[in-house]
Amino acid sequence: MTRHALTAFLLSLLAVAAGAQQKELRIVAYSPKGVTASIDQSRTIFASFGTPMVALQAVPKDEGSGPMTIEPRPAGKYRWMGTSTLTFIPERALPYATAYTV
Repeated sequence: MTRHALTAFLLSLLAVAAGAQQKELRIVAYSPKGVTASIDQSRTIFASFGTPMVALQAVPKDEGSGPMTIEPRPAGKYRWMGTSTLTFIPERALPYATAYTV
């Protein structure tokens, strides 16, 4: 085996090993949960993941679209809070007696 072939083989083994060690995507915290008791509990919707999802950056701008799907879709903005927590900030308070799927 040539030196280049051996190097390529070792790199491919490392890539397979790294892929096998990747953690599955997990949501470790989210809010709101279930029925809310006050309007303050639904001022933002957030999900925190068990692994970094985006690169660390300066305070990000709010974005009109994001990877979180909310039904029915309220108007609002997404913002990453650090590398592993995504928030959705509704334009106005979410209406009472409305069930959402996130």
